[in-house]
Amino acid sequence: MTRKRTVVGCNYCGSAISGDAENCTNCGAGAPPAPSAAAKAEPKTASHVATVALWWFGGFLGFHCYPAGRPLRGLIYFFGAIGTFFVAMSSLDPKPPLGALTGFGSVTMMIGLTLLWAFDGVQIMRGRFL
Repeated sequence: MTRKRTVVGCNYCGSAISGDAENCTNCGAGAPPAPSAAAKAEPKTASHVATVALWWFGGFLGFHCYPAGRPLRGLIYFFGAIGTFFVAMSSLDPKPPLGALTGFGSVTMMIGLTLLWAFDGVQIMRGRFL
């Protein structure tokens, strides 16, 4: 069984250098160091787990947007959820201030938040949200 040799490019001339060579065969410059194990590891694993957990448990409030670096979207979720709650509570009043529009507005905002939440979930699972 033969081990595959890694090939890297020279920093100065760009020609290919085998992974175990110390100098470039074309220009004589030193070969770049091999990448460390930490550089090869996935750096976003903890952030991905946090995003999935927050998406599941606090998705309608937008908590999953903050570890992903999307605070504006998180604020849209947060104010949308709070606004939906207040519109829904005002529709329980026997004479709501906006009439039948409050019930329709509450349902429309909840449908919009649900679709946005589902879209974010698909993007998180596909690895494109982070």
